[in-house]
Amino acid sequence: EDALRPALAAQAFALCATNAESRLAIRLVDALRPLVHLLASPDREARYSALGALMYATQAEQTNQLKCRELGAVRPLVRLVQPSSGVADTDADAQLRAAWTLSNLSCDAGSATQMREAPNGYEGLTALLRSAAPSLQRPAAA
Repeated sequence: EDALRPALAAQAFALCATNAESRLAIRLVDALRPLVHLLASPDREARYSALGALMYATQAEQTNQLKCRELGAVRPLVRLVQPSSGVADTDADAQLRAAWTLSNLSCDAGSATQMREAPNGYEGLTALLRSAAPSLQRPAAA
């Protein structure tokens, strides 16, 4: 039961983060920090839910984008977008969420620099551009 709590909490934040007021509230209660930490979780559902919450929380929200960069979100997102991320259960849906979140974060110059400096920084996004799935090509191009 305790193992489910992080995934369920992240799911709740993902559902709430679709509007501007909630995106602000998520930052004010410091919920971005645990969501960024969940990107490295061994639990697939927790990672997937955190990806969804961060994808929405950083959409058109410059302060959240900056905060996520400061919290170290770029490197785990770059890793999760890789076709062979080393995370056995990373799937196309998780890559899609990671790519959209990176797209949101790359509006910030510091995040773009971190992506460039990360190991394999743009390789995952470049691979998604070559993907046969248009749903993966779009966020990689953004």
